[in-house]
Amino acid sequence: GIFHVVRAFPNEEVIHNEGDVDPIRDLEIITNELFQKDLQQIAKAVEELTRVISRKNNKPDIEEREILLRCQAMLQDKKPIRDGMWNGKEIDVLNKYLFMSSKPVVYLVNIGRDEYMRKQNKYLPKITAWIKANGGGPMLPFSAEYEAEVLTTA
Repeated sequence: GIFHVVRAFPNEEVIHNEGDVDPIRDLEIITNELFQKDLQQIAKAVEELTRVISRKNNKPDIEEREILLRCQAMLQDKKPIRDGMWNGKEIDVLNKYLFMSSKPVVYLVNIGRDEYMRKQNKYLPKITAWIKANGGGPMLPFSAEYEAEVLTTA
């Protein structure tokens, strides 16, 4: 699986590479990068299978290429491979490739210490909605700042 850590707290002392805190944008960026990596892997595999099929019309290779093309269509529609309806034989094919978007995702949302103590964060409802709209998965809010505090006082 994948643990997807997303920042959901403002703090001028902790620099963000995009300049500001926007968890939805950050979720989109990482998800799109994972989809692009899978699409590159699929394109390469489909190209190789097409070459093999042109030399010998092997049914398993044809079926594998069809599965990969189905994955490609899902990713182009912004759907992770894990959301597909796959039978056992198709899962065996997919397991050969270890696609990033086929793995289950746990979303770890790093919020500020005070927000963690109050159990409130302005970004959490939006993050929850985004996760639900993008394949779902468990979301665990935590505060790295608070965790560090606890460790140093223990």
